[in-house]
Amino acid sequence: MSTLREQERDQMLNDKCCAQIHSYIDSSLKENNAAISFADFVRVNQEFIKENTREGTDYKEFWPGLFGRVIQERGLQVQKGTRADWSFFDANAGLSSTGNHQVSASVLMKNIKTRSTRQSSKSDSLLLTLEAKKQFERDFIAMEDDKKWFLRHDNEGNKVFLEDIMFKHGINSPYEHPVHSFIMDVTDPFWESKLEDEDYEAIASVNDPTLPALSASILNIFDVCAESVEDLENSSPTTATEVSETNKAIIKKLWKAVTSFGFFDPDQHPDEDWLQRTILDYLSMYRHSTLDEMIRNGSEMDFVLHCWRNLDRCFEDFATVGRWVFCLLNFVVCY
Repeated sequence: MSTLREQERDQMLNDKCCAQIHSYIDSSLKENNAAISFADFVRVNQEFIKENTREGTDYKEFWPGLFGRVIQERGLQVQKGTRADWSFFDANAGLSSTGNHQVSASVLMKNIKTRSTRQSSKSDSLLLTLEAKKQFERDFIAMEDDKKWFLRHDNEGNKVFLEDIMFKHGINSPYEHPVHSFIMDVTDPFWESKLEDEDYEAIASVNDPTLPALSASILNIFDVCAESVEDLENSSPTTATEVSETNKAIIKKLWKAVTSFGFFDPDQHPDEDWLQRTILDYLSMYRHSTLDEMIRNGSEMDFVLHCWRNLDRCFEDFATVGRWVFCLLNFVVCY
């Protein structure tokens, strides 16, 4: 019973903190779309943060994580470049006004449920399983330094690698996060307290010269698809029915365009074969509203099974089937 009550209290506090973040965002948007940043949220909510951070919670993990989840829920972008000033948080900070109840950040960092849709257990952040955590550790151990992303030298002259930073913080994250797949979104406030300014600059300015230009054949497929829906680009459906009919027409036209090439020989044209199969796969998901349902009630595994698997299949002709053998080819940075 006591555990249930603690969970209820934790959830109430979590909801309260989320509401404060939503309030900050709403106020910023009303001010002529003022820039939204985690550093500014911390600046204007210092007292609220101190009063609503429980003892035992790592506030530099909890608040960026919570803020990032709300930002993602609302489909917004945050302003980068300024770090949050935590100087107001002294050694005694973190006591809740409700007492000395201690709770880990993992309990408080529950996923924010979208308030405009029905809630589902599949929408909750999933706890990182012990096996997944072990696999994450095995992946990291298998990495070779010469294949890691070198960022800089520290004060003692040691090399600092991005993967090392990701592992250090990912291994302590109790919930599933892109970091456990060694995927980094540089706009995620989760990283603000973990990367130096020069690290951000190094990551954001990278340009991988090894990625080849798209072939004329691939560009032609895109051009044919684009031309097929030109007559619908300027349409302005107003009712829900009109929007639905327009979407169906777009899907139908794109399906006809991409199938007009016939089948591609996967031995002779592996890129064209992959692109065609991928477009058809996504069109099928749009046709059956699979993506909408996943967004409302899906888990990360649903996106892995339905969406990200196509990215894996892109490299099938390279014979890169070694799932746990790390190389820069597998590494993704989101801008």
